[in-house]
Amino acid sequence: MNTIDKFRLPHFTFGPGVSKQAGERIKNFGCKKCLVVTDKGIEAAGLVGPILESIKGNGIETIVYDGALPNCPDYICMEVAEI
Repeated sequence: MNTIDKFRLPHFTFGPGVSKQAGERIKNFGCKKCLVVTDKGIEAAGLVGPILESIKGNGIETIVYDGALPNCPDYICMEVAEI
């Protein structure tokens, strides 16, 4: 599978190994802090770990919100906005 970049906001990158590039890509946007929104299942599957390692490895402060649900209800959006 080839890597695909979509350069519009929001920015999406798909492809093998892109989780290891997350920190560099986020740093290129000039970010110093990053909010990672996920759910407990994705986190338990170990899919968030490599992304967090990459982000933290580039000196970016991270906050993880792991309470996301499918078709997120308003109250979750408000929780994330407060963070």
